[in-house]
Amino acid sequence: MDRKVNSAPRTGIQFARKKQILIFITGGIVLTQADVRKMQLAVAAIKSGVRMMLEEAGLGVSDLDGIFVAGAFGASLNVRNATAVGLLPSLPEDNVFFVGNSSLAGARKLLLSGPERRKVESYARKIKHISLASGRAFQDRFIAALELKPYSGGSA
Repeated sequence: MDRKVNSAPRTGIQFARKKQILIFITGGIVLTQADVRKMQLAVAAIKSGVRMMLEEAGLGVSDLDGIFVAGAFGASLNVRNATAVGLLPSLPEDNVFFVGNSSLAGARKLLLSGPERRKVESYARKIKHISLASGRAFQDRFIAALELKPYSGGSA
């Protein structure tokens, strides 16, 4: 999304060659229709996957007490904006927890703690694989989730 344009800093919307719309954000940073489409596809995929996992567990969005966001992704995530476009389910900001590099922390625990390793091994035996992209249900939810809007209590 952060594409630099060789021109004087400006803001607003302009038309470029080939009828492409450029939205000038600030300091030469622009947003294109392609950028918006990529975000739309990513949000729809995440939202559809979350919906399918909740349904598989017999839960709805309203049953969630919190959301854990891991990795660098969460470092600069604005919860209000992510909720507004439907990237995250609608929960109070205090119920969204950023846990940093959880894979590294988990690997460290597994290597250093026998009891933790046994606990995780027992979880691994209970895991049920859900193939998201291969089913028609995912495709239907994905299409429904392409609109950038907050989660509803019902479908994506």
